[in-house]
Amino acid sequence: MSDEISRYGGWYKHSNPNYEDFEMWNSVCEDAEPDWEYRNSQRAKREEREREARAAARQEQGRREIEARKKRQREEQEREERDAARTAARKEATRKEQESKERKQREEQKKAEKEAQE
Repeated sequence: MSDEISRYGGWYKHSNPNYEDFEMWNSVCEDAEPDWEYRNSQRAKREEREREARAAARQEQGRREIEARKKRQREEQEREERDAARTAARKEATRKEQESKERKQREEQKKAEKEAQE
């Protein structure tokens, strides 16, 4: 058996070369840092908080994207409605102008007929 044993993500050289593998895996390593359990638990908690924060950030980003998409759609619809109203107003103005021109032409034609009759 070698003096180096892989544990806790690295190689640790145990102070007692006769330390058995069975005991090594079922007890705290004598060479391990004294507060490794606490630090591992703190790291796990920190990683969990970071995962939750990332998930919340992704959710918030998704919500903002949905709101932006809805806003763009609403603006597009409003623009289309304005364009349709302008087009309708232009058509109405053109129609009124055409009617006015036709009326003037009829009046001028009637005047010309009256003058021709006199």
